[in-house]
Order: sequence, then C-alpha cells, then structure tokens
Amino acid sequence: MASDKFSPAPDVEAIAQKLIATIPDHNHLASAKIGYLFRAGEWKKRNKIILGRARLIKGETKHLTGLDFTIVINGDIWPALPPDAQEALVDHELCHCDSEVDKNGIQVWKIKHHDVEEFASVIKRQGLWKSDLTEFNDAVKQHYQTSLFTPAGGLAPAPVAKTAKTA
Repeated sequence: MASDKFSPAPDVEAIAQKLIATIPDHNHLASAKIGYLFRAGEWKKRNKIILGRARLIKGETKHLTGLDFTIVINGDIWPALPPDAQEALVDHELCHCDSEVDKNGIQVWKIKHHDVEEFASVIKRQGLWKSDLTEFNDAVKQHYQTSLFTPAGGLAPAPVAKTAKTA
C-alpha cells in the first residue's frame, strides 16, 4: 500500500547540491547517494515539531534503493520558512551525513550527532561548563562578528552566556 505521507523534494535536493558543491564541510558528500523527501502531516517528538531528519540507509533498504542516506523535511513547515531558513535546515541535515575511512581505506557512511547537548537551564545556572559548550559559544560569537545582519526577525544577538569559572 502506497503512502501519501511522503513526496519527492526537488527544492531540498537543489539546495543540498549547491551546499555540497560550495561548503567544504559537505564536500565529502559529493559521492553520496542521498534521497530527498517531504513528509506531510503532523510530525512531533516529545511535543516538539520535527523540521527534518537525516537517516543512514542500511541492509536490504540500501540494497533495494542504492541510497546511502535519506533527508526528510517537514513538508507542512517548509513553505512557511524563508529561503535562508530553508537553506539552514538543509545545511543542518547534511551535517548529520558523515563518513570515515575504515582500516582498508574504504569510505564508510555514518550519522553524525549534534555537537552540543545541554539544557538551557543548566547553562543559565552553571555557564559554559564543558568544552563543547565553549566551542559552540565561540561559533555563535564568530557568526555575529562576521554577519552584517541581525538574526531572523530583526532581533539583536542574545547575550553570550558566562563561561565556567576556572579553579
């Protein structure tokens, strides 16, 4: 039985191809076979709307499709996103698509997890208490130092969180 939940996402694919060709962090994906889909209908996890998902394809699905990854984008949300947010979402999902070279020199595809996992409330209380948080903070600062524009919605940059106290 066919599902109407999924449909091809040529707009997403076009953005992804541009990013893969122009962003050094994504150049390794030039040889990856990636399928792009929109997903219709409610898509939530822990009561939060899911914007997209990258998935590594393995086993019989890889055998049948020849794909290395799929990137699925929330098709209900996509049209409401401004072009810069659409590009950021595709960029984010491409960041999950990674590879490493095994001991035999063969490229092996894998999913890369987020650089940072922390609760905002812990950062408010404890500051940037571990190195991945300070690295993330440095990336945010670098973005605002090199950006000519304020974030989407015209808001000023959020204050930079305090760093962990050194002993």
